[in-house]
Amino acid sequence: MSEVTFDWKPGIEEVCLKIKGKERIGIQVPEGLKTKSHEIVTLITKLTGAKVVLWGEPTYGACDLADRPLEEIGADALIHMGHLPMPYHSEFYAIPTFFVPVRHTGKLSLSKKAITELKEILPNKIGIVTTAQHLHMIDLAGKILDDEGFDTSVTTGGPRLAAAGQLLGCNSSAARKLNVDGYLYIGTGLFHPLTVALSSGKPVACLEPHNGDITVADPEPFLKQRYAAMTMAQKAKRWAVLFPTKLDKKE
Repeated sequence: MSEVTFDWKPGIEEVCLKIKGKERIGIQVPEGLKTKSHEIVTLITKLTGAKVVLWGEPTYGACDLADRPLEEIGADALIHMGHLPMPYHSEFYAIPTFFVPVRHTGKLSLSKKAITELKEILPNKIGIVTTAQHLHMIDLAGKILDDEGFDTSVTTGGPRLAAAGQLLGCNSSAARKLNVDGYLYIGTGLFHPLTVALSSGKPVACLEPHNGDITVADPEPFLKQRYAAMTMAQKAKRWAVLFPTKLDKKE
């Protein structure tokens, strides 16, 4: 398999046109682009003339912003890479925050073999969901699968979601709003498709877009682990309550 690459430069160039004149700019880079951090910081510095502060902590979503700590050290803007904004949160940012999408540059891999496997896993009527990095693959995947006899559909979820078919780890409404019998998830890892499987109770197949591998998002191992933890917790007499600091998770 060839190296997985992501397209980020056009987004940085576009945002930098909007923030010229800022003196100190914070930048959050997703884990998959940490090796490009020096290149990203150098480009922002060149395009804006500003001092650029690279926020080193991991970032896992649009709720995981560093706007407040960066404000405390004098930053007057934040560039957040890899996630789409949560539409109704913009009024809460401590400093002007600009989102740069990061898109997987490879072609969708959906072979005849993969389609045969999907037919064995999924019913005919399915929804297609994915994360921000692979949203541009939904239309093509839907066309291919419709031509193969599937009945596919896509919709936009709740107000936290910026695009049709988009999932968040905490929000699977783009899946649950569909009147379908199963789902295809385009992406890597199990975190997001498990959210769909657990919240819907319907079968979820995963398409790894880089190599075309098909797997099943099986919630049973996760549920067994959860129930085991609950059983052990029944023996506890004293509890610690942990409060998160991330945006919209403080309730």
